[in-house]
Amino acid sequence: MVVGCGGVSPGDDGLPGPLVGIDDGAEPADEDPSPDGDPAPTPGDDDVPEPPADPSCVVMGCPDDAPLCSDSGQCVQCIGVSDCDAAACLGGECVALPNDGRIAWLRAADLESGTAVASWPGVGDSAAPTQAEPERRPWVALAGPGDLATVWFDGQDDRLQFDDADFVGSSNARTIVAVLVTEDDGRILGRDDGSGLGLTVELGRPQVSGGDDAPLWPRQHLLDGVPRVVTARADADGVSLRLEGSLAALSQTPSASIPLGAPALGASVDDMNPAFRGGIAELIVYERALSDAELELVESYLAQRHAITPPSAWATLDADVSVFYPLDEVGPGLREDTQGNLPLAPFPGVDGITTVPGVVGQAQHIDGAYGGYHFFHNGGAAQLDHSTESFTWAGWVAIDPLEATDPYLVPQTLVGKWDPPSECQVRVWFEPVTRRWSVSVAPTGQAQDAITLTHPTVVPPGQFVLVQAWRDAMRGELGMRVGAPGELGEPVTIPMAESMPTMANDLNVAAHATCSDGFLQGTVDALGQWHRPLTEAESAALADGFEPG
Repeated sequence: MVVGCGGVSPGDDGLPGPLVGIDDGAEPADEDPSPDGDPAPTPGDDDVPEPPADPSCVVMGCPDDAPLCSDSGQCVQCIGVSDCDAAACLGGECVALPNDGRIAWLRAADLESGTAVASWPGVGDSAAPTQAEPERRPWVALAGPGDLATVWFDGQDDRLQFDDADFVGSSNARTIVAVLVTEDDGRILGRDDGSGLGLTVELGRPQVSGGDDAPLWPRQHLLDGVPRVVTARADADGVSLRLEGSLAALSQTPSASIPLGAPALGASVDDMNPAFRGGIAELIVYERALSDAELELVESYLAQRHAITPPSAWATLDADVSVFYPLDEVGPGLREDTQGNLPLAPFPGVDGITTVPGVVGQAQHIDGAYGGYHFFHNGGAAQLDHSTESFTWAGWVAIDPLEATDPYLVPQTLVGKWDPPSECQVRVWFEPVTRRWSVSVAPTGQAQDAITLTHPTVVPPGQFVLVQAWRDAMRGELGMRVGAPGELGEPVTIPMAESMPTMANDLNVAAHATCSDGFLQGTVDALGQWHRPLTEAESAALADGFEPG
């Protein structure tokens, strides 16, 4: 499609305003006299002629040396890639998105605003879903804080159907990357029978399923009308769900064969998958699992193209936290879990527990080594099971000074689901002799088979540090950070690919098992758990004193 540089056609990025021609440096030619022999008039302040259209401004496609209408609305030269598509141009430079295995690439900005969508043609040779019944057609509407162009589905029976020929064969590898604005639950992409790699919003959260695998979804809710990049990927290594470029949920079970023939957009006749209410701004589907590097490229491009700002570290910490204990309370009552109903009970009482100033608000000084005082929550809650998922425990803690001859100079536990010899899962603990923190996990449930990582930081007596211990199921790692207030601390990791058996034993804070051992002598403040590793920015936010909830 070729247009002049005086305006934007519906086929480009949809930005209004004039397009500015390229200055090639040539001297302007002398003006020809007017037909009646008089010299051409000189434009005045109120007589400014329209600039001539530049017929070389190519909107769709980017051949060698041809100018391209960029997202800024200016005609510029494509840089670096000679065969890129205008759909993948940012700031005048072509972004080389993966083409291998691409089935569909659909952009709402290519459609005329306010119209019903009978067919959604895509970029290049993309599959184009259609709807023959006028009453079931979605429409092109602006949505979200930035008035993003979307194909909007009404949450009743709007749908677009791909053709069987678009998705031939059967495979266990697929990738779906979508820019979504959601208002209600419903099926976004998938087959009517629920099989295959499907992308759905359920209970306000994105959900992905691959073949016969159980569906995956994170804690984040999407029903706020804010545009987000959501990615589903499935192959022989497992199924994953990503939000705004970060892993949100993972199953390491290989996906089943995915018969993705004739999937639909926006609805399903299956009562278990209600119609989708929301907008799709852009959708890219691959008949293979993109690599991590390829995913990052596609997700970054879509986020920039649609001006999607990733949420702050504070927002994601708050959205994803599973349990969180501020530990601000005074007296004999329970210590609140701000995220649910998993409070901590003091044991055997509160005579040896004192509320004192902490790093963020109040904290609990626990006389554990001398009196066996600690906190616990009865086992059984799914949030407290660490068997197969990733997890992070993070909390502020200061260990009291102990003399070298003190009989209580024994390992002290911050967080424990650790009841030796055979009911062991996770333990975050301090060795007072070396003054170093460690995390232990037990792949078999047996204490004798524990895998332990010790952080090299030596902690001075009485100093508050933020201890972060995690298991990354995707990367197969066990990791730790230890840092003083305002300091992030260096991450240290070791391989740990094994999962752990499900355990229903108690969660203990300041002891490794209820009424047992590993009692902590010191102060604990603001302790929380997430079912994933934290990002660098999130760890830094905690180090600066942020509390979720």
